[in-house]
Formats: sequence, C-alpha cells, structure tokens
Amino acid sequence: MSEIGKSLVFFFQYYEEMTRLYSEGGTIPGIDAKPDRKSILEKVDEVGRAAGVEAYSLLIACTSDWLTKLEAKNVARISSPRRKAIEANFGMTLDVRSPNEKQSLSPLKRQMGLHFGDDGLLPWVWSRGGVQVERKIFGLLPANVERFASKAYGWNGGAVVFSPIKIPWETATHFTLDASAVIDEAKQALEILSPQFLDAFLNGW
Repeated sequence: MSEIGKSLVFFFQYYEEMTRLYSEGGTIPGIDAKPDRKSILEKVDEVGRAAGVEAYSLLIACTSDWLTKLEAKNVARISSPRRKAIEANFGMTLDVRSPNEKQSLSPLKRQMGLHFGDDGLLPWVWSRGGVQVERKIFGLLPANVERFASKAYGWNGGAVVFSPIKIPWETATHFTLDASAVIDEAKQALEILSPQFLDAFLNGW
C-alpha cells in the first residue's frame, strides 16, 4: 500500500466540515434550494463511504502482521475484525478474552483497537471497571510510552490511548499522502500490545 486513499485524505483534511454536515442533518448555510442541498449531501455521503473503505484498507495494512503474531501465540481469543463496522466507524474494535473463556457465559471485560482521530491513528485498550482501572493499565505499558486517559478524548471510562500516530493531513498535495510511514509507525506502536502485555492485561487483576 503506497498511498493513503484520496477520499480518506479529503475527509480528514475537511474533518470539521464533513462532520458538521453529518451532525446538522443536512443544513448547509447559504444553500436553501433543496435540489442543490440534496446533491451536496449525496456527494458527502459518497465521499464518506469511500473514505470508510479506504480506512479499512489502511487499518488492515497496519494490523494484519500484529494480529497474526498474537494468534500464533494463543495468549488470548481475539475477535475477528468486521469489515462493515470498520468502514462505518473508521476504526477497528477487537474483543479480547482468555483462551479458555467461554464467550457465551461471561461478560466482555477487555477490548483493544486502532481508530482514526481527526489528527491521526489512535491505538487503545479498554477494560471494564471505569476510570479506576486506567492507572492499572498505565502500569502495564512501558515507562517511555506516551499514554492518555479516557478523559483526554472524551471516551468511556476504562479506555487508555497510547502512542498516537500523527498523520499530516494538511500537507497532502492533491489529496496524496504516503502510507508507508504511517503503517510502519502503527506497526511499531502495536508491538506494545505483545503476548506478554495481553497476558497481564487479561490476568493481572
């Protein structure tokens, strides 16, 4: 994968505008004619859907090697990423359970993933227990790793974001950005979620 998809670059170059068009339910200041408004919103939806497809491709490129290594170690049962959910949410959410845990009989306690934020990619983990467990998760991460509690991103308690990967959307020329550096940095960040980390994450408290 040599380049980040152009629709994805466009979406995040104009992130505020794109999200406003979604959140305001079709209100476009200065455009009152319904046919014009409908045409613009159809284009917004088209770009958004294309960006979701491109987000999926980039996320798979970032995570496939890491997930293959974890599966080979059999330290945890990790749910398979669902393509439609990734495309819709611009992110990958993975349920994490102990290898012997029966999914149908026990509530979900741990998750991890990689999501797009407005300035890049955010690797994260989540544990049941609210904000009280976030300091415990901090203690499982290497001391030199940048980490943020859920409050920093307005996420649910128990979520910790680490090693954010900046993507310089604003520097793109003709919506063209190289993907290789982003993929390499994401792979390096995800190595923190090693078999040893997952073992402690699942069984450390």
